[in-house]
Amino acid sequence: GIYSSITDYANFLQMWMDLGQYSGIRMLKSTTVENALIKYDQLGRKNIGYGMHWEIFGEKVNQNTLPPFGHEGSDGTYAIAIPEKNIMILFFTQTRGNIAIGSELVPLINRLYF
Repeated sequence: GIYSSITDYANFLQMWMDLGQYSGIRMLKSTTVENALIKYDQLGRKNIGYGMHWEIFGEKVNQNTLPPFGHEGSDGTYAIAIPEKNIMILFFTQTRGNIAIGSELVPLINRLYF
């Protein structure tokens, strides 16, 4: 798990959207980022929903983009990146025991992305 400020998490998402670079420093290989954002299910079948750590919301528009992706954390946190449009949506509500916000965000993502 990651405990973070919303600013640091935004920087983390930006590094992913920039194919593993942040502020000119290579953190991850670009192939690592691309492979982590391929949808797999638990049996290793492609195109089923989750990549490595990230929930994948759509497909690449072309070879030069990444699919929209995000992660729902505990206590009402949610982070979404839409690389093609250079958009991030971050909710850090810290509302343990309340309804998760993720299901309400999927229609918003679809409107922004498609």
